[in-house]
Amino acid sequence: MMTNAQAGFWITIIGTIFIIASIVVTIYDKIRYHKYDEIIQGTIVGHKIKHLREISYPIAIVEYNVNGQTYQVKQNYSMVMYNTAKHSKYNWVIDDKYCLHHYLSRKCEYHIDLIHDNFPVGSKIDVCYCSNKPQKAYCGALASMFLFQIIFLLTGLFIMIFGILLITVLK
Repeated sequence: MMTNAQAGFWITIIGTIFIIASIVVTIYDKIRYHKYDEIIQGTIVGHKIKHLREISYPIAIVEYNVNGQTYQVKQNYSMVMYNTAKHSKYNWVIDDKYCLHHYLSRKCEYHIDLIHDNFPVGSKIDVCYCSNKPQKAYCGALASMFLFQIIFLLTGLFIMIFGILLITVLK
């Protein structure tokens, strides 16, 4: 039979693993951003509706040219949020963190076609790509891993504190 101190030790180890996982996700997220080391102007050549589980949202198709080779990339948002609001000026909004908001309200003053109005065909937009692999690129923003970092960190801290309490208080 395991004592409270022994169980607390192993629970503390599990909490530590979650905290280490949070650190690993943070490092991976930073490396992921820095591997796209070149920026070029791409041209929007079309539009598409992206379907992801139960939600659909508009994206632009961007074409860019590196060393005489032409590539295409789909526009990314850091996050897509469907919001309800009592009153909002527009039904689609892209904020400064490149997060796409869709306001689900009939009281929006202006119903805009986000892609065609903000990203018309033929307009220019920045494309970030890897210099050694120009086909690996993104346009807009990479999805944030901040939520995973916070979940792992808070879970690890909670488990670790519980383990330490088992070791020290509940001997």
